[in-house]
Amino acid sequence: MRTMLSLIVGLAVVFLSKSVSAQDFEKARQEGRVIFYTSWGPTDADYVIKAFEKKYPVLKVEPVRGSSEKTLNRLISEQRANRHLGDVVAVSGIQSGILKGRGGLDRYRGHGQP
Repeated sequence: MRTMLSLIVGLAVVFLSKSVSAQDFEKARQEGRVIFYTSWGPTDADYVIKAFEKKYPVLKVEPVRGSSEKTLNRLISEQRANRHLGDVVAVSGIQSGILKGRGGLDRYRGHGQP
C-alpha cells in the first residue's frame, strides 16, 4: 500500500466507511499494516485506530504522531522526493490546505464512486 501515491485527509471517513475498495484492502492486507501520519492527540487517534482494527483485524495501524508542523514538513519532504511512505494522513485544516495547494492530496473514492 506504500506505493499508492494518494494521501487521504480525514482518517475517520476512510476507516469507518462502510466500504473500502477491494484493491486497496488487498494491498494493505499483503503489507499487514497501515501507516497513519497524524498530528491528532493520542486520545483522538487511538479511538479511530481501535475502531479500524476492530473492523479490519488482519491489519495493524502504525501511528506516526508529530506536531502539525512536523507532520506537514514530513509530507512535503516525501512529496518532493516522490517517496510516499504513509498510507493515511490526518492533519488540521490549515495543513490540509497547504498540501492541497501543493497537489499533495488525492480525493478518497470509496467502492463504486466515480
